[in-house]
Amino acid sequence: MKKLMLLLPVLAGVMWGSAGIFVRTYDAFGFDNITMIVIRTLTAAVLLFAGIFVFDKSMLKIKPADIWVFAACGVFGVIGLNLCYNVAIAQLKLSLAAVLLSTSPVFVMILASIVLKEKITLKKVGCTALAVLGCVLVSGALEPGGGITLSVIGVLAGVTSAVFYAVYSIFSKIAMKKKYNVFTITFYSIAISTVMLMPFADWHIMGEFIGAAPVGNSVFVLLNAFCASVFPYILYTWSLSYVDTGKVSILASGGEPSAAMIFGLLFFHEMPTVISVCGLAVTILALWLLCRPDRSSRPDRISEADRTGGPQKSASERAPGGMQGYNCIMVYSRDGQRLLFCKRLKDPYEGKYNLVGGKIEPGEDGFDAAYRELCEETGITRSQIELRHMMDFTYYNQNCYVEIYTGRLRDEVELRQETHPLCWLEEGEDFFDMKKFAGEGNIGHMVEQVKQYGEGRKAEIRNT
Repeated sequence: MKKLMLLLPVLAGVMWGSAGIFVRTYDAFGFDNITMIVIRTLTAAVLLFAGIFVFDKSMLKIKPADIWVFAACGVFGVIGLNLCYNVAIAQLKLSLAAVLLSTSPVFVMILASIVLKEKITLKKVGCTALAVLGCVLVSGALEPGGGITLSVIGVLAGVTSAVFYAVYSIFSKIAMKKKYNVFTITFYSIAISTVMLMPFADWHIMGEFIGAAPVGNSVFVLLNAFCASVFPYILYTWSLSYVDTGKVSILASGGEPSAAMIFGLLFFHEMPTVISVCGLAVTILALWLLCRPDRSSRPDRISEADRTGGPQKSASERAPGGMQGYNCIMVYSRDGQRLLFCKRLKDPYEGKYNLVGGKIEPGEDGFDAAYRELCEETGITRSQIELRHMMDFTYYNQNCYVEIYTGRLRDEVELRQETHPLCWLEEGEDFFDMKKFAGEGNIGHMVEQVKQYGEGRKAEIRNT
């Protein structure tokens, strides 16, 4: 799942890179900047509303106190970003406009460190620099003889679009932390921006455009909405719930100028040079390095025996000094958006939410114990979920240790509680809240570990 989430922002970047195809077509027909945005966002908002209304109307519910977050996403992430980027596309080559937008990770990292308290790591800085270098090479700005025409207005618009891109990343992450669904965030961001721009749009030229080729141009408008608004915003925002903001922005920025170079070649005969192709390779290298897990932080590297393919020991054999073993099981819903908890009816942690789990019997295999406790407390069987061993906690002062297992349901299940009531909580909860959750903040740490490094290792297949 983690690897899939890393692919989403790249795909979003590729789709945003296709925006130039639509912008130049509209520009040639006589559309002004605002009208280009409105015809796309209005169509996108209608499509999103129809989908949400049919499949899950509850996603239309938002708290009045949170409207400001969606308004900020709409103003900065849709209006500001698109107005500036459209100007850049009109004034510059597609690839250069995209490379200016690709500087957004610099602004994202700064804002995320201030607002979201995300760390600025050496790896992020290095990959950002490498990605921006690759994008510069792709753009053709370093070609001998200045093989690119620069416009001051176009360059300023491109850089400003990068700033708006960064601000959208921050506000959409805030909306995620408020437990809103990705479709809710995308719909209201696009809808609010559309309502704000509609009075300034040229409706007459929209009608002329559709009337010039009713079928062909209607399909063109739909493709524009899907490729440049609906899909990329959903993919980008969805990835923010699993990957930190800085990394998402780097991945998206790397995909965009490379795609723009290819689209420029295919549709506008903007021939790439050797330098721009080298830039594409550098950009891909930067994205690969960013996605590559650190050797020291891979969750599946637990012991020397595991690294060398040695036999998997039982939980009691791994226990230091005969300590009592326990397990906690993080059960995610099929869509990965909810986490299963029990509400404690007695001490320890009476009245708080805790993960399901229990005691590991002497000599019992860790995975067997986890599946047994899970079935006893929830009714979920081994056939309905695949557990992975993610991490352990050792408490020397309490003479015990806790093994942490994670898994995602293969399908919807009917829960069967043993003692404590069971409930699903949204993945965006503040699991560090010790007034609400058991474990002195450990649950928050565990959830972040899953987001950053994945679910852990699978059980060893044993011959019987």
